[in-house]
Amino acid sequence: MKKDILKKSLIVLMMLVSVLVLSGCGNNNEENNNNTNNESNSTTADDLSSLPVYNMETLENYTEYKDEASGAIVNYPSGWETLDQDGQKLFRDSTLTGASLNINSADIPEAMSFDAFIGASIEGIKQQMTIDGDVAQEWINLNGRKAAKIDYVAKQTDSTNVTIEQIVFIENNKAYILTIAVLSDNYDIVKADIENIVKSFRI
Repeated sequence: MKKDILKKSLIVLMMLVSVLVLSGCGNNNEENNNNTNNESNSTTADDLSSLPVYNMETLENYTEYKDEASGAIVNYPSGWETLDQDGQKLFRDSTLTGASLNINSADIPEAMSFDAFIGASIEGIKQQMTIDGDVAQEWINLNGRKAAKIDYVAKQTDSTNVTIEQIVFIENNKAYILTIAVLSDNYDIVKADIENIVKSFRI
């Protein structure tokens, strides 16, 4: 019973964090509209040369999923199950409580730079969630595309922490967000799967 309650609460948490990054669209709009140093959505090879590289690998026992609404694609372990939560697909490990992923997307204001969007999104995460530690963010080269990697640990209960990794890239004023969550105690068990999932995120 306790395990079922934890699973349900983790699903609710997962759906919440998947939209928190999108809250950057509406936050600090005045500040971002005044931002004249608007970063282009495309990135040159020189811009990517110093970033950690995440290139997709061809792996057995992974299933490809393409989100019909956004066109974003991700590969997840074939043993994971699919859930439909309010019209959104959520994928989770049926044998390991708390390991799950989903994809989200949203249009962002044309005047908002990638940096500003990520900054506002991180502030939204800090304001709306109880974070254990800080929210870490780095830029990565994801299959030849500049992306933001956001990592943090959310406190689910006094004794339960959830490690969350979000990958964000922008194309044609649309933000694409991959959210992966796992109980912190189980992180090392699925660490390799998480890296493979991240590498597969694309449009």
